[in-house]
Amino acid sequence: MRQAGVWLVGGSVLLVAACGGAAERSSQSVPEPPVSVAPSPSPSPSPTPEPSPSPGPGETDVAPLAAQIALAVPAEPERPDCARDLSRDQLPPAYSEGPAVWLSSAANGPVELRLTEPVALCLHGFRADQEVAVTLAVGSRTFRTGVLPRAEAVAEGEEPAEALFGGAGLVVYGEDGAVQGSRPWRLVPPNVPREALAKAGSFQLTAQQGTLTAQHGQGVALPDHPGADAPAAPVGTARHLVVSGYRPGEMVPVGLYRLGDAGDRADLASRVGEVVMPVSRVAVFTLPAGAVPADGGAYCVAVPLGGPGNCPKV
Repeated sequence: MRQAGVWLVGGSVLLVAACGGAAERSSQSVPEPPVSVAPSPSPSPSPTPEPSPSPGPGETDVAPLAAQIALAVPAEPERPDCARDLSRDQLPPAYSEGPAVWLSSAANGPVELRLTEPVALCLHGFRADQEVAVTLAVGSRTFRTGVLPRAEAVAEGEEPAEALFGGAGLVVYGEDGAVQGSRPWRLVPPNVPREALAKAGSFQLTAQQGTLTAQHGQGVALPDHPGADAPAAPVGTARHLVVSGYRPGEMVPVGLYRLGDAGDRADLASRVGEVVMPVSRVAVFTLPAGAVPADGGAYCVAVPLGGPGNCPKV
């Protein structure tokens, strides 16, 4: 620390003068100059520590994993109904008279589609004896699928979540020239087209069979309720969990839970990973190999839901 400095100046002067040869001694005091004191500098303030930066998006969990969760009884999911869409006048009148193509959702028919919700491909006015080429366009990206009509009732089960985006064929069921519909699937396209679809907010469908052609454009909304579900598994042995509804940038932990004997509760066994929400509000988590103990117990995976929820078994 710097010390304050003080300086003092003073003294007297003796003057001697000669007059007519006689010496005269005179002593005269000279006023002392004032004392000058340098101001003391203020002590340097102690450096204030800079505040720690707030965690950025994806750096902290959106919520902790519950030590125990209550399992909700899963409701029987609704199935899209292509014939119902036409009868409810939810489509242009011309769709009931000529070739038509659209996607139908279980909740709102063709009016509003939402990522992760069940949908089905619907055709009308096409023959049941020839393949239909269906193209789905999102911006500049196009995806082509060969659709095979069958003149029979809709089969049970679900299509893979990447239907219409993965190149694999699809089957629609229904009589020749009438409404034909596929089995449902969760609308969870692969990552790149999913993000493109989220940003575009809509897609264009085109169906062609010989000289018959139909087109239809539809909008797609993003999931707005946090949740997690396991879609129909694609080809392979990987186990997937679709995490959705959280805000973009939020980090969502994924926990492995051991199911209780009664089947209505599950206890946290370990944290097996996390996902960071992209723009689409949909992320697919793949369970790491060896994450499930080989102890004969029953396990499921879940995310923070704040109440009874779904915990798909693994």
